[in-house]
Amino acid sequence: MAQHYSAAPDCPIDVPLANGPASRPHYSWQLMWCYEHVGKPKHQEETTKIAKHARYFNGKLTCTKEAAKVEAMLSKRKRVMPWVLMTDLRGFIPLLAKVTVGDQLMMVIVHCEQEKQVAKAAKSIARFQNNPLLQDKNCVHVTVASPLKSLQELTQLWFPQAGAHDSDRSEEHTSE
Repeated sequence: MAQHYSAAPDCPIDVPLANGPASRPHYSWQLMWCYEHVGKPKHQEETTKIAKHARYFNGKLTCTKEAAKVEAMLSKRKRVMPWVLMTDLRGFIPLLAKVTVGDQLMMVIVHCEQEKQVAKAAKSIARFQNNPLLQDKNCVHVTVASPLKSLQELTQLWFPQAGAHDSDRSEEHTSE
């Protein structure tokens, strides 16, 4: 029987590991997904696909439902590594108000349900321009694409050496 691990208490993921716990990968970056519905069964399939996609590119997924927990999780890290914050508009504004840890932040992905939310996100970015999460406005990606699709697009930009072939293999891993 295959060994499994769970990404975090709030994250309903049960991802098989190839050779058991001893073979856990050495992660080079962390994806913090803050989304109030992340623990719901309705979102488990997408969460699993996101975890597999991140892991394919040597990333570790950590999920939480609450913005307040992001700061605590970041401050308790055993080792500081580059990280990506992914959230929806509803979580983005509280995150801007609460999170002060900006070390090694590579990207903020804000998933919006509708185009009019994109404008709200832009206003929030302007209002909180001194927040550590917004150190580089070029690293804030506001989109109406699904969280998985957004992550796939960004990993293609970050890891161009993977090429189309590896990206296709990652897609196979996320659709299993």
